Amino acid sequence: MLTVAFASYALGLLAALLVAGSLSDHIGRRPVLVGSLLVELGAMFMFVFAPDIGWVIAARTVQGIAAGAATSAFSASVVEHAPEHHKKLGTIITSIAPAGGLGLGALLTGVAVQFSGHASVIVFTALAVIMAVGTGVAAFSAETVSTRPGAVRSLIPRISVPKAARREFAASIPVHMAASMLAGLFMGLVPTIIRDLLDLHSGLLNGAMVFIQPAAAAVAWTDLRRPSSISPRR
Repeated sequence: MLTVAFASYALGLLAALLVAGSLSDHIGRRPVLVGSLLVELGAMFMFVFAPDIGWVIAARTVQGIAAGAATSAFSASVVEHAPEHHKKLGTIITSIAPAGGLGLGALLTGVAVQFSGHASVIVFTALAVIMAVGTGVAAFSAETVSTRPGAVRSLIPRISVPKAARREFAASIPVHMAASMLAGLFMGLVPTIIRDLLDLHSGLLNGAMVFIQPAAAAVAWTDLRRPSSISPRR
């Protein structure tokens, strides 16, 4: 059931990315961000009051849909709001934020589990507050694009790969699949493995173990984005 709960988020995320990925180009960044954050806020309340695993799976699905709808709008908004001389920094921030946020969230959740008997309430209430603040910030932020027709048509998924990039795209698929499977193993099952196979019952240890993989990804991505980290071949 843990793997189902984990997968439900990914499925909702991918579906929303395919359907709503370009919606903000037509109706604006701000409406998409505000709507997505409100749905995320609703998902946090579903987690807090979930009576069983079925509600947790439903909440994870709703959370994934909201995250997928907000991802492209958030990335574009950050870059568009950045001053001209900081555009590259905006791109780096939007690239490392998902991995860094996952790692930090896992670590803090481990702390809550270790030192509190009400970890679920603490974690999801804190996230609900963050979503509410984020909604307010998005609502009062400046719009960076003008509305244009075609919003409904943009919801129809269109998937294509430029001919010049198809070979590299096909070659990268196994790498991305392996990386995603490794991330899924760490975030979804490592705490259970530590408890059942090693007989170690520590929320802090669980959180630290889950923290390692996305934190390493965020650090690696930050380093690789620097121009000096890529040397030309001789």
